[in-house]
Amino acid sequence: MSKGRDGVGLGRAAGGAFELEVRSLAFSLTPALRSYVAEHLGAKLDKHASHIQAVVVRFDDANGARRGVDKICRVEVVIPGEPPLVVEEVEQDLHAAIDLAADRMEHLVTREIGRRRDGPRQRGHRMAERR
Repeated sequence: MSKGRDGVGLGRAAGGAFELEVRSLAFSLTPALRSYVAEHLGAKLDKHASHIQAVVVRFDDANGARRGVDKICRVEVVIPGEPPLVVEEVEQDLHAAIDLAADRMEHLVTREIGRRRDGPRQRGHRMAERR
């Protein structure tokens, strides 16, 4: 596993072909949390790995030491030739935020790749002008 510019490790998803980067400025990342992210996001995105260039996961704690629904999981997927796909979930439990973000991102990536595969939609024939 190589090191990113801020010292956060980069690696491959669980068997996938895309780079997975996990970052957090608010709290330290444990190996268990990194593994959880790789397994859950990898499971959701592996079927589209050939289309994905990179996945960046960022965590934040919106309220700091205060309690509440404040754990943020932001997932960004880079598909070459397209703007990045971004999903953000806020939950009290970080694992729940990861799961929800992974589910939403799976749906978003599936939809985006389907649009690319299908190409532009054909327009129907214009109806004859009424007189």
